[in-house]
Amino acid sequence: MRTLGIVLGLILAFGVASRGRAQDAQAESREHFTRGVALYDEGHLPQALAEFREAQRISPSSVVLYNIAQVEAELGHAVESVDAYEELLASARSIADAMRTQIDTALREQRARIATLHVLTNAPGALIALDDVDIGTAPLESVRVSAGEHVVSARANGYESLRYRFIVAGGATHDANLTMTLSGAAIGSLRVDSRVPGIEVVVDGVTYGLTPLASAIALPSGSHHVEGRRPAYSLFSQEVTVAPGSESRTTVVVEQDPSAPDSELGTLRLAVPSASTALRVDGATADVGDAQHLALPAGLHDLEVRVADREPFTTRVDLLARETYDLRPTYTWTPEAREQRVRAAHGQAELGLGLLISGAIVGVGGAIATVAVWADYEGGSARITAAYQANCHNYMRDWPTSSYAQGCIDSLRGLYDLGPYNPSDSRNVDALVAYIGQHLNTYNIELGISAAIAAVGGIALVTGIVLFATAPSDDAIDRSARASAFRLQLAGGPGSVTLSGVF
Repeated sequence: MRTLGIVLGLILAFGVASRGRAQDAQAESREHFTRGVALYDEGHLPQALAEFREAQRISPSSVVLYNIAQVEAELGHAVESVDAYEELLASARSIADAMRTQIDTALREQRARIATLHVLTNAPGALIALDDVDIGTAPLESVRVSAGEHVVSARANGYESLRYRFIVAGGATHDANLTMTLSGAAIGSLRVDSRVPGIEVVVDGVTYGLTPLASAIALPSGSHHVEGRRPAYSLFSQEVTVAPGSESRTTVVVEQDPSAPDSELGTLRLAVPSASTALRVDGATADVGDAQHLALPAGLHDLEVRVADREPFTTRVDLLARETYDLRPTYTWTPEAREQRVRAAHGQAELGLGLLISGAIVGVGGAIATVAVWADYEGGSARITAAYQANCHNYMRDWPTSSYAQGCIDSLRGLYDLGPYNPSDSRNVDALVAYIGQHLNTYNIELGISAAIAAVGGIALVTGIVLFATAPSDDAIDRSARASAFRLQLAGGPGSVTLSGVF
């Protein structure tokens, strides 16, 4: 809350300023302090900060210093706020526990909003300014800056002044590689390439940054000595001639140092699908095989992974010495491969649905027919058996005079609609017996056919359910392109990079 009451409370927390100061200095400081509080309450933070700093200059006070730290924080000046809080903790005679807790919390918040700036130029001794305030001469390492947008400028004799604008987040590090243009001299440019990232480029003893350089280096025409340096690699050294008004090119070629200590090496674990894989590390083709496990130099590496039917995956990794870097690339199908798999999945689902419906229809129909035939078979067999037992059991023994013959024929005629009966013609009875046998065989055939139809329908139904249920969705197809686990160990050694199995 922007009120004077808070400020008065702070006075009670920190104690009043030293009574030994001159009365006129105290009065002047109090006047600036009072104006600062009023401006703060009105929301004029830059003006309030100016008044507080003037009050602190005239008569240092813990109260004023605390207000300075707060205003700097609200203005987004994390570096200045942290400096003020730390000065307050170091200079205050005593601080109440509640106030110390509040200051510690504010310090943590502000420190998290501080970034680091490195400044390199091609002009040795160039004067560097940050947000129009001179901070030293190049090169500058580990300059603290508040998160946000800043402007770095460089000035040097014989070079055109240069301004460089950048944005940096809290906790991040920003490298400002400033290439200044010579004034009044015949100049050319040199573009430095390298397949290995993170190589320090040094021209005539001046560091211009790490590969890949964003732009060509402006240099006076003539001969220049170029070096490429990186731990665990051989030193690159070359003389290059730069012509006026033109761009020369050179490529930094380095080899891994076979004698590099373990303290300069790291390890990369790569997850790949079960498919044909081709690799390139720092532009060199990787040998995919069960080779001896080796390590890659710590630092930056460019990795390209090509897996069958997948889009190429490229990334830059930063290995730490003695550490293992686990990389799970996000593999995706090529449009053609994905379309092929989607069509196959949809075809499987459609086939499964068709089999499911047709199998259900055929199976139900076959089951109904089987029940009907079985019922008719059982009923017909029962009637035939009863009639035969009642009237036809002894017809052969007494034929044709036996009364059983007439009863047999009469009882069975009603079942099978036989023609007129001639008692003297035994063929009527033989024909009847043959007809009965044929009819029973027909029952068996019909029963077998209907049962087979029901079984075929059931098999088709189950097959359709399985095909439909197991047809992958579009999301499942996309997920199937990815690697499910770490299966290969990527390693590198002098002059080669290999893959070897680790599971």
